[in-house]
Amino acid sequence: MTFAIHAERVGERASAWQQALLPGPHESSIPNFQQAVSADAWYLVISDRGTSGLGGPIRATDRPMPGERNDFVQFLRNVGEPRDSALGGGTYGFGKGIFYRTSRIKTLLADTRIQRNGGYERRIFGAALGSDYWAGDQERYTGRHWWGVEVDGVVDPLLGEQAEAFASNLGLPGFESGETGTNVVVLGVDLGLVGADDEIGFADPQALGAHLASAILWNLWPRFKSLAGNAPGMNFSVHVAGEEVAIPDPGSIAALRPFTDSLRRLRTGGGRKYQRTAAPKIHVGDLEVTLGLAPASESAVINSARPFQGAPHHIARMRQVGLVVDYFAGPPHQDPLASYGGVFQASAEADEVFASAEPPTHDRWNPEGLDKASRAVVDGAQRWVREDLNRRFITSFESLSGTPQAGLGHGSHRLAGLMATIQSTAPGPLPGAPSRGRGTGGNERGNRETREARASASIIGDSWIDALDGEAAIFTRVLIENPAALEALRGRFDVVLDGGARETEAPLGGTRPTMICWFVADNPSIMRHGDALSDFRGHSEWIAVGTFSDSVLARFILEMESARGT
Repeated sequence: MTFAIHAERVGERASAWQQALLPGPHESSIPNFQQAVSADAWYLVISDRGTSGLGGPIRATDRPMPGERNDFVQFLRNVGEPRDSALGGGTYGFGKGIFYRTSRIKTLLADTRIQRNGGYERRIFGAALGSDYWAGDQERYTGRHWWGVEVDGVVDPLLGEQAEAFASNLGLPGFESGETGTNVVVLGVDLGLVGADDEIGFADPQALGAHLASAILWNLWPRFKSLAGNAPGMNFSVHVAGEEVAIPDPGSIAALRPFTDSLRRLRTGGGRKYQRTAAPKIHVGDLEVTLGLAPASESAVINSARPFQGAPHHIARMRQVGLVVDYFAGPPHQDPLASYGGVFQASAEADEVFASAEPPTHDRWNPEGLDKASRAVVDGAQRWVREDLNRRFITSFESLSGTPQAGLGHGSHRLAGLMATIQSTAPGPLPGAPSRGRGTGGNERGNRETREARASASIIGDSWIDALDGEAAIFTRVLIENPAALEALRGRFDVVLDGGARETEAPLGGTRPTMICWFVADNPSIMRHGDALSDFRGHSEWIAVGTFSDSVLARFILEMESARGT
């Protein structure tokens, strides 16, 4: 299965769009409709492939055939009809209203290809939800407007070759042979990133692309192929003005990794079960929580639609369908270097209860308005999750190594001090070489030729703590000048004792950090293991990585060896 979003300008196809959609709805029903089909206007195409498409009858008065779903009518003609698929995502069909709300002119086109009567059928139908209005003094209109072909006084979708030609003229995404699915086209799209003077469009298309990709990551990460397990996964893509926006794998993102790791363990039998002992006595759901590092700053693709600020201390709540409903906030981790994320998934037995607690936007579980038994399930689950998190991270908290620690106080302050005192101190340059960066020793004497012939290395900024293969590690950025004159670099750590003295060995009970590897700053796939770096291959900026210890204070030391000796 695939899910794709395309944001495009009408552009050179404006005349085709205008011919297909104008004259539009009455001005008093949907003002400024013509702007949405001008060359500068934008539209959004949300596509899926590998789904069954919008099948079933094309009119609400027709009965579906045995085994046939009523998707076309439910999506485009009816509102408020309960879903007819077990454990499905939508509940009463109101969620589709987001498409109309995203359009400034409350208009969309549905372009779908289905299997029907032993073959394939393409259908295209347009719908708008405008305001009601009067035509003269006698005729009142509802404001609903459709595009298609009129048959016996009713507007039906374009079918078959007519639909193919219509979609081709507008430049809509096509379907491969044997492929089924749907394109939902939102006209005059408005995602809150509009240009000046309230014009229809986006002030920054790149920001739009990042926001769309970010929204996919935070809301749909459980459906990525890398996390699907035995279930069918999905491929996701975003294009803006013809340019693809790269969407990283959720498991590679520091802020999402605790959630993805929790879901993987939950799907292999891990986690805690919430089994009610009072009525109704049912298995309500399962919870898994994973510790992680407080992530450093992330890219716009990750942060733009991020649902919370700062380090994660949240539980992604979801139903059986595997879409994130919300992120339930727990107590912040007491260790400033740590974060945690988890997953609570409703059981199949309780899924309908949680579905009934969701508003049309499907973005929370609201027990208000539920019957007594259902409310007890939803309220009880929230209380149970909160108590579990409080027990883990307030009464006692887990350290980065997973060892229970005393809650509040000493551990937090000790680790905060460690973070502040890991300093990058570069050694002096080679004898006779000019002083560089923050190096100690050396001098500025010598002519230009001498300066260019000698090697030097300096440390850029302070070291920082992040994750390497899921474990805490110390990262230090190193700049090498004239690497051809350098035989090797070596990184090591000294332990800083009280009073500032340094030792190469850790005190009793402590662990001294050690070097793990080096990698190229802008290409982490180029890696050298161990403490020595001798194969530079023309790269001048490297990252040194060492193990992290929460039991000592450490200082990173850089040693250089030139081609003519140390």
